[in-house]
Amino acid sequence: MGASESDANGLQVAAVPNETESPVVASKEATRMVAILVAQGVSAKVAGDLATDRVTAARVETEVAYLPYRKADDPVKVLVAAIKHGEYGVPSAYTAARKSSDKQRQMESDRAAESVRAAAEVEAVRLEKATRLAATEQAEAAQAAQDVELNAMLSRFTATQRDRLEVTAWEEVARTKGPAGTKAGRVTAGILSSKDALASNITKVAYKRVLRHLLAEAAAKGIGR
Repeated sequence: MGASESDANGLQVAAVPNETESPVVASKEATRMVAILVAQGVSAKVAGDLATDRVTAARVETEVAYLPYRKADDPVKVLVAAIKHGEYGVPSAYTAARKSSDKQRQMESDRAAESVRAAAEVEAVRLEKATRLAATEQAEAAQAAQDVELNAMLSRFTATQRDRLEVTAWEEVARTKGPAGTKAGRVTAGILSSKDALASNITKVAYKRVLRHLLAEAAAKGIGR
């Protein structure tokens, strides 16, 4: 039926809306409530009545969320009663599900935080290794440059002069690294070769430093080629 129609006597009578017709609603919130309820199987007329019965959209959405946990034989009837009269409380199954969901979210949050911490630790180790490697490479580059300089200084002397200066350098290092009678000290007596000395506690750095000093002194005295 439309808004009005004629009866058998030609009189105008008001049309009676059927339940399949959407009722006129007063606001966007009411319209949203009707849409939510109709989607749950509530008739348009009943949904419209609920929407104009001082019921909020929040209450409708809450009861719709509770509905699957009520295990009702007639879900639509239970939903309408819960919204209209507030006959039911919060389902225990819903509360349990929420707790389980909250616990799951917390576990996921903890796992994510642990993953971040682990990644940070890995990155810290990587940076530390990279820093050490860079420092080592820098030291090796500096040492290589010093070796080039040392070889250039050695080239200014004859083979005999070089041998004498190198032995003197080892003897000087041996005196500073250990007394006579020790492995380091025995270098002075010529018991250990230069190769053996490098295997002891006498370092290459100390030897080259002393040798460079001796070469500079010799060059200053005019010794060399």
